[in-house]
Amino acid sequence: MKMFCSFLVVATLFFCMFLPACKKDYNQNITDRESADKVTAVAYQYNTATKKFSPQDSITAQIASPAGVNQVYVYLVRSNSTDSVVTVFFPPDGSENDVAMGVSPAVFSKIDMSAATGLKLMIKHRDNSYHQDSIKITPFTPPLPELQNFPASLLPGNDGQIHVTGKALSQNGIQTIYIYDDATGSFTKVDSITNLKNATSYDVDYNYTYRDKAANLKVQVVDNYDLAAEAVITIPVLPYTVYKDVTMNAQGFATNNAFVAATGTLLGSCELPSGEALSDADMDLLLYGSKDNVLSLYSPGNAKNIAKNYKCNGTEWAIADPLLLKAVKVKILVPGSSDAVDAIYARFNANNIPDLAEDDFFNGISVPGGNTAKISTNTGELNPDGAYLLWVRIPKEDGTFRNCLLRAKSFVLSAGSSTVTFDIYVQK
Repeated sequence: MKMFCSFLVVATLFFCMFLPACKKDYNQNITDRESADKVTAVAYQYNTATKKFSPQDSITAQIASPAGVNQVYVYLVRSNSTDSVVTVFFPPDGSENDVAMGVSPAVFSKIDMSAATGLKLMIKHRDNSYHQDSIKITPFTPPLPELQNFPASLLPGNDGQIHVTGKALSQNGIQTIYIYDDATGSFTKVDSITNLKNATSYDVDYNYTYRDKAANLKVQVVDNYDLAAEAVITIPVLPYTVYKDVTMNAQGFATNNAFVAATGTLLGSCELPSGEALSDADMDLLLYGSKDNVLSLYSPGNAKNIAKNYKCNGTEWAIADPLLLKAVKVKILVPGSSDAVDAIYARFNANNIPDLAEDDFFNGISVPGGNTAKISTNTGELNPDGAYLLWVRIPKEDGTFRNCLLRAKSFVLSAGSSTVTFDIYVQK
């Protein structure tokens, strides 16, 4: 009889193992008097470009659990792969029945979320029973902004500005357009265009003032999702240096009487004796005003007869050795005098000055031979409103020449106290 009872117990247990009623149901009530957990959470969107969630960037859920939560296994559900645990949440002590659960967005930063459909929550209770729930996630990939029709390279204009044009586009709405340059070595912001009112299209029309040593400009558009697109514009390294708004004084002043092209510096009357040499550091042009109100730029090599008019504290400049003064030659370029001269004016006004080579930019024009250039409003003389370009040819110690292009801008005629202001392009 005992053997029969033992057999009956074993058979009953074996039979129960294969009955559906014997399987564990993760969503079953804990006891007859306790209901299943209630999970409250919003549906989320995930921006695959910015890697951010909305309507809030952190995932939260409120879990009301009669049995008490011991821990929550959070699975990422994707349509193209098996579910995987991304984190395990443990509620703080004392909050087991009313749990405020959170999942940091950093958990998903290195995961491909393009096929995500949601999170599966496996809630383990304190009595080792389980409840399963979910939070919906819908991924979306916004279109990237674009920059169109920006040139690959641009040169500064005669006013030192670069005119930047192009189109910025973003279906997400444009937030800001930034302008950078690399004048300090790395790209740094120099300006921004704001108040764009979430426009989806914007025509950029911007004047950038050239900063010394800048080799590149960068235009960046940032949209309302903080997505960005960039366009880099090369500023060619030019074989010349431009000095703007140089003002020279005639001999009636004791300062700024002579110009040094290689450095863009000016020398006063007291410094002229130290400039009597052929090196790059020495004078290249003098400004002189005659008694009959004739204002001229002089070659130092032709200054013998005017030197005494430059005085340092009452002492006249006495040239020690005229042969040590540079025999600089000048040529006023008169519009209409030749096709070659007219071509130079056209290229200058279009800011198309790739170099100052004699066989390129000055091609077709005989080399300068003059020692002086008169400044006035007369035809054929250096005139800010007429023949305003002057070719300056400076001899160097090695026997070669440095070409300069001077653009007269204004002058004041007042006997020995006259002045002239110009921009000058100096060949390196």
